[in-house]
Amino acid sequence: MKKYLLLLTLTGAAALLPGCQSFLDVNNNPNNPSTTTPNFLLPNIIANGIQTQMFTALRTPYITQYVV
Repeated sequence: MKKYLLLLTLTGAAALLPGCQSFLDVNNNPNNPSTTTPNFLLPNIIANGIQTQMFTALRTPYITQYVV
């Protein structure tokens, strides 16, 4: 019985494992580059910094008014 169970397990593993070789290729987005140049990153960094600063400047007085 152990021999048949081992044989069944090995046969199932041999049948299922080769199908996983290209599994990670599905998650690659050709439109999303993995590397970029700094001149494309800097405008986004500046915009996010300004947005964070504006949010902090506009919301902090209301938060401190209710806390204090």
